[in-house]
This record gives sequence, C-alpha cells and structure tokens, in this order.
Amino acid sequence: MNTQLSRKTDFVSPSKSPIAPKRRRPSLSRAESEDRLITAAIELLKTQNAAEISVRQIAQVADVNHGLIHSYFGSKANLFAQVGSKLLEIVTQQLLTRSTIGTTPLSMEAKLFVNIGIWMLTTGESPKMMGVDGSILRVISDNFCKSDGISPDSAETLAFIAISMICAGQMVPLLGLPIGDVNFESVHKTWRHMVMLLAANPIQSEN
Repeated sequence: MNTQLSRKTDFVSPSKSPIAPKRRRPSLSRAESEDRLITAAIELLKTQNAAEISVRQIAQVADVNHGLIHSYFGSKANLFAQVGSKLLEIVTQQLLTRSTIGTTPLSMEAKLFVNIGIWMLTTGESPKMMGVDGSILRVISDNFCKSDGISPDSAETLAFIAISMICAGQMVPLLGLPIGDVNFESVHKTWRHMVMLLAANPIQSEN
C-alpha cells in the first residue's frame, strides 16, 4: 500500500473548491464614521426617544464598531449634542427660507431637536452643548418682522412664545398626557390669530 496516498494532505476532493477569502470592507475615516453615527442617531430618533436609544443600536445602524462612539464622542450625551447641532443648522436654514412662521407644520428636524434638548435637561446636561445661544430666537424674531410686519418688540415676544409652545407640545407625549381630543387645527388658528393681533396692535415699549 502506498502510504503517501493515504495521507489526507496529499489530495483535495474534486467536489470541494477552495474557499475564497472574505472581502474586507474598506476602513472608514474618522469623519466618515462620525457622519454615519450622527445620521444613524437621527434615523433612530424618528421612532424612539433619546432615552430609549443605546449606543449599540446607533453603531449597529451606522454599521461601525460601537466603541468608536466613546473614542470619537466620549459619551452618548456628546454624540447627541453633535446630532442636535446638525439639526439646529437645518432648522435655522428652514426658518430663514420660510416665508412666515406658523403657517406650515413643524418640521421633523425641529421636533427631533426639541426632543434631544428635553432629554438633555432631564439627564442634567445643558442644551447649550448643541450650540443653542439665542440665535434661533433672533431668526424667528426677524422672520416675524419681515414676513408678518410685526414690530421688533412684539416679534421677540412671539418668538419666545413660539419656542415655548413647541417645547410644550413635545413634552405632552413624553409626560404621557392624552392628546387624542386636542384639536391642533384650532390651536394653530388661535396662534395665527395672536400673530395678526400683535401685527395690528404692537406691544408698546415702556421707555
């Protein structure tokens, strides 16, 4: 008997072809990974609250290693701060190009931005991490002045009320309050009525 033929290493079964090596995905740069993580977080926020989202979920949707979140951002809060900054840029641009405030539904980006801000407050973080510095208030005030013909003093008051209403509206579902009976169309009409009243009867300066 030929002992050489009995050795398993001397032949390969013709029915089995060699397995091709797995193709490795090209490595991503830090900027690409960060962008993926921010985009993934925004997508998850459309269906979940920030408190419900884990860093592993974000990494899975982004298709990157979850350890990169801590390496690049330091914490979940810092990641969401960057998400909020990106959303703030989008919302500001939307307000700048909108003909008048309050005539169209609140954008998805605005809702997500407010939700992140509320979550940050409940966790002891500051919304200022998202770049909130009063610029959004100025943008809304200017819009009221230019588009609705409202005096600067009244416009600033309206802008503050508008932001307060948006935040309150986002708090309703978070607090578990019933909203099924709320007629939002009626609320919107009331809001526009307030705008028109202030346009016709501007707030008088105390000076």
